[in-house]
Amino acid sequence: MDFYYYLKFPFDDREGLKKLAIGSLILLAPIINILALGYFVECIKVGAYNRRTLPYWQDFEGLLQNGLIALLILTAYLLPALLLMPLFLVVPIIGVIMQTTIFLIVGLLVPLAIGNYVITEEIKDAFKIGGLLGQLSQILSDYVIVYLMMIIVFSISVALIFTLPIFVIFAVILNFYLGVIVAYFIGQMLRITCHK
Repeated sequence: MDFYYYLKFPFDDREGLKKLAIGSLILLAPIINILALGYFVECIKVGAYNRRTLPYWQDFEGLLQNGLIALLILTAYLLPALLLMPLFLVVPIIGVIMQTTIFLIVGLLVPLAIGNYVITEEIKDAFKIGGLLGQLSQILSDYVIVYLMMIIVFSISVALIFTLPIFVIFAVILNFYLGVIVAYFIGQMLRITCHK
């Protein structure tokens, strides 16, 4: 996989820096940062249609709608795992391993689920587990690498915020940039798994 191709994607757009700066400011703002989630949804679409220009910050109603739907999909996947948590924690070691495994699997499926909604604009397509697992099997080797890198970078940025709050702006910028890249990558992977 060509990591450089994805890392430079936002900068292929002449207004890329400006769009990233706006997104970072929005991500930093409580409540309205749901627009950033909607923007990531648009970046999935950009990747799926093989474009190299970041979406504009203009259709705020559409961004809000997509952000709320993405949040709904995320919540629907996480809720069962959260509800089962007390049962798993009764068995100390095995329970923690099972719970962690479930969260990792859910974490792998959710971006693809949101991506399937983006492609078809049908929420039901986000919950076709068999189809998602089929897609995951086709892209697993590259996808797992990106997923693990995302977790590592996110963990480092959160650790920076808690240990050195002065780095909060840097962490937000890094997380928004990472979100844009991962969203674009998901869109590109959806092209491979037969969505054109």
